[in-house]
Amino acid sequence: MEMELILLLTICLLMFSGKTFGNETGHVKIIIKEDEDVILPCSLKTIHEDDETIFDWKKDGKDVLLYESGTVNPSTQHDQFRGRVSHFRNGAKSENASIKIIKTKVTDSGHYTCFDIIQSPPEKRNQVVLTVGAVAKPSVSRLNENDDWALLRCEITGASPKPTVVWYDSDGNKVSDKEPQVIEQGDHYDVILETTVTKTDKYTCVATQEGLHHQFNKTTSVYIAGEENGATNGNGWITFAKYFGIVFGCFIGGSILLVVWKYLQTFHPRGNPKYSAGQDDTTNSPSAPLQNGVQNNSSGLQNDPTGVI
Repeated sequence: MEMELILLLTICLLMFSGKTFGNETGHVKIIIKEDEDVILPCSLKTIHEDDETIFDWKKDGKDVLLYESGTVNPSTQHDQFRGRVSHFRNGAKSENASIKIIKTKVTDSGHYTCFDIIQSPPEKRNQVVLTVGAVAKPSVSRLNENDDWALLRCEITGASPKPTVVWYDSDGNKVSDKEPQVIEQGDHYDVILETTVTKTDKYTCVATQEGLHHQFNKTTSVYIAGEENGATNGNGWITFAKYFGIVFGCFIGGSILLVVWKYLQTFHPRGNPKYSAGQDDTTNSPSAPLQNGVQNNSSGLQNDPTGVI
């Protein structure tokens, strides 16, 4: 029962100290933020009294902690870990050989190995891959702007590992038009990314650190006055074009109707008052005098006094 409680306590502490990943070969991966504390787990092969427990932790060839006879032997401990590493004890009698590192640094990242020295030869009990990261927190600002564009800046300082930085608009489209400026300072990185935008929108700078499974973003709103003025002018021209088209269409349509009406009046004079009276006036016909003349001549021949027929 006591062993189960110890294991449960160890697991709970690991969960609160960072992201932990394990596999069947005894390797454990832990991701932790800088300045936080972390516990590196290890269990010895057999249970010992605390004053008989002997184990050793090493990181990439450096001595992290040598525990023997119930105390930490500082003579072999590397300066990087002095005063920051201790044995995480669970009681007077235990197989636990876990250690605790306080105020972790990016330089603490690496491969840690736990050795059970009581065994002959010393036995490797556990391996831990520790990643300590400085979280990237972007800050955004507008460096310059006018009625047509705005120059945006996203700045990240002291991040580790190096983040990937991208500008996006509100639709999720990349709007970065420049390469980021990266300044390396030891194990930390400063990143500056600028971009020029020409539309009113909300723009977001996203910083991603794959090694930490971390992503952080910052959003700013941009108003482009020239875009609205351009739209207003464009609408004015469209309205003018519509009215001009209507007036011009009416003029052309009226002209065509007038031409057609003139054409019909020329070739179809029935409805024209100029010609309607002459069509029914038979007394003024040019053939009337000729007929009267013929009749008179006929009478004259019949009454000729000469008697010549």
